[in-house]
Amino acid sequence: MDENEIVCRYYERNKGRNVKGINILTAFYTAENGYGKLQTPADYQIISKTRIETGSKTGKERRVSGKSKNELMREMIRQTIQKHVKFGYILAGSWFAPVENMRFTSGERKAFIFEINDNRLAAVSGQEREKGRFIRIDRMEMPDEEPAPVYLKDLRFPAILYKQVFKNKDGSAGVRYLASNDGTMSRDRFKTLYQKRWSVEVYHESIQQNTSIGRSPARTERTQSNHIFASI
Repeated sequence: MDENEIVCRYYERNKGRNVKGINILTAFYTAENGYGKLQTPADYQIISKTRIETGSKTGKERRVSGKSKNELMREMIRQTIQKHVKFGYILAGSWFAPVENMRFTSGERKAFIFEINDNRLAAVSGQEREKGRFIRIDRMEMPDEEPAPVYLKDLRFPAILYKQVFKNKDGSAGVRYLASNDGTMSRDRFKTLYQKRWSVEVYHESIQQNTSIGRSPARTERTQSNHIFASI
């Protein structure tokens, strides 16, 4: 299809390059009780690149979005709260873990569990933070699988940091760092709750395989958006 405001070039992390397609951001809701489990999209946004800019280095024109994905994330969370949807935790990967989202989530009186990159800076105490003594979290002396309080740089309130060690499919060991503003988080709760984030990946894979969401013959932005809505 011809490129337009929603059919654009996006960076695909799995492929390590820009690909042409439609990018959808989903707020996915999951809950369970004694009667069963509920998993459903609470909101979604089609990323729309409405502006054309010229790169300072390349001199080439490229489309850019008027709002970042993190801004859209905060908007969807705010709207979900306004709709009186009951939830306690917001789970997200490292792309959605800047301090702005952490401050916003705490301001909305919600708990977050965000994966953070291993080069994030943190102080081991409030005193070290005031002295500006920050170090990379992957260089901090902390036991594996044991939550510990830290002060992430530019975040005024303490966060609970959890270093999760796991095995990859090829047998190699991997490390994931999770941060939360819930001071009561235990090791088991970190694992149990953050594992629910994977449900949004399963959902996205499902709508691609089962609804033909990416096989629309539509040619305009409006009809393409309508096809995505109908598929969901």
